[in-house]
Amino acid sequence: MVFLCGMIVGIFQLGMEIRFFYITFIILSIYPVKAQNSYSLNFDGEADYVEVPYGSAMIANAGQITLCGWVYPRNTNSGWPDFDAFFGFRNESDADFYLLQLDNYKVEGRLRVTENVAYTVVTAAESNRPDTWYHLALTYDGANLFVYINGIEAGSTEASGQIINENVSLTIGRLVFQTTNFDLDGQADEVSLWNIALTEQQIQDYMYADLTGEAGLVGYWNFNEGTGDIANDAGGNDNDGLINGAVWSTDIPFTGGGQCDSSEVELWNQCYSIENTTELDLSNRGLTGEIPPEIGNLTNLTFLDLQWNDLTGSIPTELGNLTNLAWLSLYFSGVTGLIPAEIGNLANLTHLDLQWNGLTGPIPPEIGYLTNLINLGLGTNELTGPIPAEIGNLTNLTSLRLNSNSLTGAIPVSICGLDLNWSSSSDFNISNNQLCPPYPSCIENYAGEQDTYNCTQAAITDETFPITYSLYNAYPNPFNPFTTLRYDLPEDAMVNITIYDMMGRNVKTMVNSQQNAGFKSIHWDATNDAGIPVSAGMYFYAIQASYFHLVKKMILLK
Repeated sequence: MVFLCGMIVGIFQLGMEIRFFYITFIILSIYPVKAQNSYSLNFDGEADYVEVPYGSAMIANAGQITLCGWVYPRNTNSGWPDFDAFFGFRNESDADFYLLQLDNYKVEGRLRVTENVAYTVVTAAESNRPDTWYHLALTYDGANLFVYINGIEAGSTEASGQIINENVSLTIGRLVFQTTNFDLDGQADEVSLWNIALTEQQIQDYMYADLTGEAGLVGYWNFNEGTGDIANDAGGNDNDGLINGAVWSTDIPFTGGGQCDSSEVELWNQCYSIENTTELDLSNRGLTGEIPPEIGNLTNLTFLDLQWNDLTGSIPTELGNLTNLAWLSLYFSGVTGLIPAEIGNLANLTHLDLQWNGLTGPIPPEIGYLTNLINLGLGTNELTGPIPAEIGNLTNLTSLRLNSNSLTGAIPVSICGLDLNWSSSSDFNISNNQLCPPYPSCIENYAGEQDTYNCTQAAITDETFPITYSLYNAYPNPFNPFTTLRYDLPEDAMVNITIYDMMGRNVKTMVNSQQNAGFKSIHWDATNDAGIPVSAGMYFYAIQASYFHLVKKMILLK
């Protein structure tokens, strides 16, 4: 927060009388100045730490306390006794106020007061992840203890009492339990200590701020020195720390001044390294506006979570550039518009959750390219049109949720090629749509409630047979590695469908059996009769059914 104070003095004459006047002014900036962040400290998990002697004196006898800072945990096995300390005080008798990482990526915040009474908050599992920057805050307001992660409350408990011991060091990167050292394997930056309880809004305001004498600030270690073994108290209170073993790093949670360099991408006023950002958890941050298309430059991302925000606009097509993504969630994020066809580029996705938004239009058939998907959630949107037959390509699915949309038409029989627990609504749910019977045999008892008011003509069409033999163009074409071949049989017939290479050699026999009349489709996974993937190039597929014979071509890309 920035303050500007002053006084204007003036005089004027009224007849023979001279009078003075004073105008006192205070200008209060409502926006904190963004910190000029340049360095962080790197801790190797083996006796690296920062110590501020007699640090507890800064908050002794205070009825309220706040401890904040950025952390970048690296430990992927933080079970006992390999917990990772972030920062705080700990003497296990009368002066504990700290943040610590436990097993399963839980965060522990603790207050222990003079009477040796301890109050503890433990967040839910998976509250943080390795190799990602997080802002943590622990606040005590005299009645309650709170833990905040990225400015959002993550847990609380009632608490009371004070710390009066003035002799306990504040440590960053290490806490001691009896004879066990909890040493941080990771990084820390922008650590601050306050003798007031910051509100959630203040924590959010100060996360990226350059702290310069704010009310209640008693210690501020921004680690911007970049050299030496002293961590200066940038808050001006002379509570400097001694660096033991930790080394300087230019890997920082954000850059100051709102200016990102050419190696970074700016998202919601924060800079992210294009090369080093592999996981991005921005869930439940109160983010607004559209998803910046620049997010598509973070091509090393494997994890992107934007759920529980207040976003607007459509999903940018640039998301299709993030071909390393394995996890993408926009659950309840506020996005609208079409699902871009470019989503089909994300071939490494195992988890895609777009539920509870305002998405419209059809499910793109390119969804069938995501053959590594395990969980697919498109429920509770405003999607229309049929379920694409390409859904049958997703043979690794264990969960499929398309419920509560306005999907219409017949359900493709290819859905029966999925290995789902049809009877479990948490694993399979297509209810509350406008899908028309008759339903494929695998789900005829599990389609749920459907609005079939407009299904009369569709049902009649489904019950009739094709008028003529037909072989349709492969879809998609070109393809990699799956495509669908559709054909019509107006009568029962012996059917042979074979794929050939450009030399006329038999690659794979897809069908060679007696079949009943109807509308048919099969899927080719670009393998030969031995199950071995074939090389890229042009292929031909031929159908022979009764007197009908036709050949078409398709192109496999790699």
